[in-house]
Amino acid sequence: MKRKPKGYWTKEKCHQESLKYKTRTDFNKNKQHVYCISLNNNWLNDICSHMIQKQKPKNYWTKEMCNKESLKYKSREEFKKNNIYVYNLSYHKGWMFDICSHMELLHKPKNYWTKERCKEESLKYESKSEYKKKSSGSYSSSLKNKWLDEICSHMKPLRNSNKDRCIYAYIFSDNSVYIGLTNDIKTRNYRHLSKGTIHNKIKNNISYELLQLTEYIKVNDAVIKEEEFVEKYRMVGFTILNKIKTGSIGGYHTKHITYWTKEKCLEESLKYKSRYSFQKNSGSAYISSIRNKWLDDVCSHMVSKRYSTSF
Repeated sequence: MKRKPKGYWTKEKCHQESLKYKTRTDFNKNKQHVYCISLNNNWLNDICSHMIQKQKPKNYWTKEMCNKESLKYKSREEFKKNNIYVYNLSYHKGWMFDICSHMELLHKPKNYWTKERCKEESLKYESKSEYKKKSSGSYSSSLKNKWLDEICSHMKPLRNSNKDRCIYAYIFSDNSVYIGLTNDIKTRNYRHLSKGTIHNKIKNNISYELLQLTEYIKVNDAVIKEEEFVEKYRMVGFTILNKIKTGSIGGYHTKHITYWTKEKCLEESLKYKSRYSFQKNSGSAYISSIRNKWLDDVCSHMVSKRYSTSF
């Protein structure tokens, strides 16, 4: 490469050359003579102002500068991960409490979780499982100190989805009604509003009201209650919108109720050793057996009778 003539490297040309590099180290390594000219002429700070300064000058990290750096981070863990030098310096200088006061405490100090704080924290959640998952420290303290039942008294008990159902009704302004049963009324409502009979009625601007007619009860009882409510609404003059006969329980793959004759229910029941397994694995056959009062007969081969069939 042809050598540049004397006086070629003016401040402007040195600055233009410096813009090719991100750090002074790279500048010095790749264009040492230009770097030296800039240094000797006291241009270096000006022409390198755009660069990342990897090594700060002596005494640069005052408490104020450490505080400024700490504001980039949301937690001490994040601060330590991204700038361990400033983190350690702040720790040894005794500045951490002051400069990290804005940060989230991911690890609470000892004895932080008092009964009052645990109660306040628990109010954010609807169930113990959600509380445990999202605030394990508070949950553990509550469990250890035997506060858990008291501070979680506002929570709804979890249901066994294989057993519990509630009865609900969509009552429409045109004097029609849809009766159903479900183990999760919120999810079931979402599905009804997305497609099917309920969706079509609402699409036609027919106003309605959704009512939960019972608490969550055992599926055996829910099936009977559903039929009772259908008859009650029919007796007072409502048009029943249910296309399939009541008795189908949400969560199972079901066949039309007329498919399950007594013979088919018996044949199906022989696959299982207990009524619980029968119900869990073949819900519609189990329900048909209940509705038609065949359950004792078709389950006579089973080891134990878990459910009573007298209503």
